[in-house]
Amino acid sequence: AKHMKPILRKVDTGYNYSFSVREDIFPYLYNHWHYHPEVELTLIRKGTGIRLVGDSVEQFEDNDLVLLGAGLPHYWRSDAIYFKDKPGIQVEAVAIHFKEDCWGRDFLEMPEFVAVKKLLQEARRGIEITGKTKKLLIPSMESILKAKNARRVILLLDMLQQLAGSKD
Repeated sequence: AKHMKPILRKVDTGYNYSFSVREDIFPYLYNHWHYHPEVELTLIRKGTGIRLVGDSVEQFEDNDLVLLGAGLPHYWRSDAIYFKDKPGIQVEAVAIHFKEDCWGRDFLEMPEFVAVKKLLQEARRGIEITGKTKKLLIPSMESILKAKNARRVILLLDMLQQLAGSKD
């Protein structure tokens, strides 16, 4: 296999928000090997295929949930059936992108965030979220899509707090 150089992907956050939340509905996923300074929390609500993160190559399926740290190259590729133009087969994803300092440089330096900070360091190698923690987080991923104002920030911090205290 030819060595692919990852592309730097710019993630648009918009002026009204400190971080971005997106819902994607596509016929298939076939994105470039890319990375960005933002941390990414992605739920594949519906879809199957291969997920490449750093040096890991794994299958993904419905309700795949991963936390990808800043600067970590990654890439999703849907299974062959998605490219065959079959009606009713599509991929649905919810993605949150945030910079570690999006709430100010000193925010995560608070003593209360020691575990969250450590989580974000560990996420630089990629974390797959499983088990009970995944079950708890999926509804929050759906809620954050519709959340407004401070509620968005509170939901994201709550998810990071849950991940920081979890072994899943």
